[in-house]
Amino acid sequence: RVVFHRLVQRLEGEIKKFEDVEGNLTQGVSFKNMELTNLAGFPEGTVLKIQKLDVFFDSFDIKKITVAIENGRLSLPRSEPIVVTGNYANQSLSLNVFSKTVDVRDVLVFSDNEAVRRVSGSVSDIDLYVTGPLEEVHVQGDFKVDKITKSDFSLSESQGSLAVILRSPHGLGQDVTPDGYIVFKN
Repeated sequence: RVVFHRLVQRLEGEIKKFEDVEGNLTQGVSFKNMELTNLAGFPEGTVLKIQKLDVFFDSFDIKKITVAIENGRLSLPRSEPIVVTGNYANQSLSLNVFSKTVDVRDVLVFSDNEAVRRVSGSVSDIDLYVTGPLEEVHVQGDFKVDKITKSDFSLSESQGSLAVILRSPHGLGQDVTPDGYIVFKN
């Protein structure tokens, strides 16, 4: 429990709920029914609930850690929960990310580009697969644009798909360079 609490403190989050922990550092640890709030960098009011999180250590080398997440739900202030299931193993992600509806303002808050942060609207029926190492994350999937607006531009009722690679020499979250495509079909 102490290790978990320290990890959450590094994320600058607050544990609201924590039901059970099983295992040990040599064989692996399972956390059940946890709820985190006030995560650094996320909009105020964001809540992360995880039904089950397994952490396995091959050694104490962070590069050899395996993490499996079952029914993770990220609730952003204006959106329906974003559900994440999958794992990080052998220094590579394998996740399924889906949501019924996301308000783009909840997601674009992470952009450094002021013009991008002025986009508004919602996207629904999101079903994405996130794979690859943190230095080159592949995001593929489908979604529906309900309505997106910025200044004089508007897009609505359009099916979309994407295949994007997020390259980052220092790991995801730093100096990210996107490459790929997003296609809209009416």
